[in-house]
Amino acid sequence: MKKFCRHTLIASILLVCSFGARAGFDEGMAAYANGEFPIAFNEFKQAAESGDVYAEYNLGVMYGLGQGVRKNEEVAAQWYKKAADKGFAAAQYSLGVAYEEAMGVWRDEAVAFEWYRKAAEQDYPRAQLNLGLMYVRGQSVQPDIAQAYKWFHLAALSGDKLAERNCNHAEKKMTKRQIEQAIELASQWQPKLAKKM
Repeated sequence: MKKFCRHTLIASILLVCSFGARAGFDEGMAAYANGEFPIAFNEFKQAAESGDVYAEYNLGVMYGLGQGVRKNEEVAAQWYKKAADKGFAAAQYSLGVAYEEAMGVWRDEAVAFEWYRKAAEQDYPRAQLNLGLMYVRGQSVQPDIAQAYKWFHLAALSGDKLAERNCNHAEKKMTKRQIEQAIELASQWQPKLAKKM
């Protein structure tokens, strides 16, 4: 169920990525919106092979979900990596999920943490939420409730309800001083700009 929810989220991100699209990619988005997945796949593949970061990411999504192509999480992760290396936050997040869940790659929480961190630093709410969870659980990092709260708080500012609930849950385990410290950390935080795509 957890994988299904993440795949559904990734599929919804796919449609958001249509903003700023270019020729070839636009045709792929139109076909995808109409449920014409084989056509969308072919359009994205051509654009991705030309280095279009949005198409690279969308190919990863389509391979991950088996839309217009046989499902292949390993190939999905490869396409996410191409886009992630170019600084695309959605791909960085998706690659983090792949490493945390062993979807097409080996399970490696340290690698997942780094990809989540890169996306979170670009103000990507789902990555901020997952980074906060890793701080709470002490996954590849020392447990740090203040850092966890900071990332939950930042994700909650974007309207993420799960992050909001995690903030409330974390507060119950924190002292007043820890909450103040976490809020101070969040207020000083500035997103890093992604590379030009």
